Amino acid sequence: MRKRWNSLLKSEFFRNVATLMTGTTIAQIIALAIYPILTKIYSDTDFGLFTLYMSIISITGIMSTGRYQLAILMPEDDKKAINLAALGVFIGFFLSVILLLLVVFFRENIGILFKNEAIVKWAWYIPLSTFLIAIFQVSIYWFNRHKNFKQTAVANLSQSVTNSGLKLSTSSVVHGGGGLIAGAIGGQIIGAVWFIVKWIRTYREHFRNISYTAMMKVGKEYYRFPGFNLPNNLINNISNSLPVFLLSTFFTSSHVGLYGMGFAMIFRPMNLITNSMEQVFSQRIINKYNDKLPLWNDIRLLLLRSAQISIIPFLLAGIFGPFIFKVIFGPGWEESGRYMQLLVPWLFAAFMANQLTFLPDMFSRQKTAFLFNAIRLVLRIGGMAVGIYFESVYLMLALFSLASLLVVIATIVWYIVLVKSYEKERPADSL
Repeated sequence: MRKRWNSLLKSEFFRNVATLMTGTTIAQIIALAIYPILTKIYSDTDFGLFTLYMSIISITGIMSTGRYQLAILMPEDDKKAINLAALGVFIGFFLSVILLLLVVFFRENIGILFKNEAIVKWAWYIPLSTFLIAIFQVSIYWFNRHKNFKQTAVANLSQSVTNSGLKLSTSSVVHGGGGLIAGAIGGQIIGAVWFIVKWIRTYREHFRNISYTAMMKVGKEYYRFPGFNLPNNLINNISNSLPVFLLSTFFTSSHVGLYGMGFAMIFRPMNLITNSMEQVFSQRIINKYNDKLPLWNDIRLLLLRSAQISIIPFLLAGIFGPFIFKVIFGPGWEESGRYMQLLVPWLFAAFMANQLTFLPDMFSRQKTAFLFNAIRLVLRIGGMAVGIYFESVYLMLALFSLASLLVVIATIVWYIVLVKSYEKERPADSL
């Protein structure tokens, strides 16, 4: 076992993960390090506005590319891949125009729906954020396709540094929590611009292969991504954002801010690791799948190491959450630690599952994945409705976390069954 572990540490996979995580880790450390300062500058209500804005663009961002960025890794031919990238950016631009029209006519209704008048002003920036997300997502998968993980790491770092710097520097100029949103938008702009420059310098020769006909052709060939993956991820993202939307509607913006802080402090470090590993691991597994090579040993080892890496940090967060928040952020944020404690069981299981979310796409089982997410949404709504009925934020979040945990466990079991079935069905000559 030790030899296998040492061999894995020296492998290309871990070198690529380390490359991604070096830049991304620095970025996340910077982002997290300023939070004790931000909590002194901004109130929980300000964080509520910021959390609401980010939840909205997380949903529009899911739609921004039609999920075609996920298909960029699939074709063996770069001509198909570049047209998938171009199609994703085109969809992002088209969606942003539609969102701008919706904002023009319905921005006041957004404020009424979420009982937050401040969001009306910032709704104007939702189309821009959505388009920038499309560029960033497409670029990440294109650069990962070519194993250019260094540029992805630098883009993440540039985005985070700008984001953090603006949040700190604009608080006296942009009031009411707007500085937090301005920082996020500024980071998105820098990240997208970085990738655009690198596209032009490194891959501009591929642009000549882009055409409307080719985009439509690959769009039809990979129809499963907008047809199944998009609804699947959209319902999953809406499901994950339920606490933000329901807390805003049935409780207060302060509750949203406290929840947003608690969720961010455990989700951002977790997301740092899972995103880096998933980006590299998916590319590795997809290549093996295309070559009809065995997959189970890689999947098993990833799940095992994920559990070993995460068990202690999650235990500490689950036991000492309120104390940690009180010491680092001040007594006013101790409640965020209590909210975080309720989310720990779900997020621990999600830490392992999130690195394997590409498997349904690879095995063309998006319909089943959609069913899992639909069940989770229904269970979450039911659980949170109970909490709302009893006017208890704790009960609402506890039932939300329990429903999420049960479905994530079932999803991991399903992933294992998919891989095991593939192992049995592989042609004998590939053994």
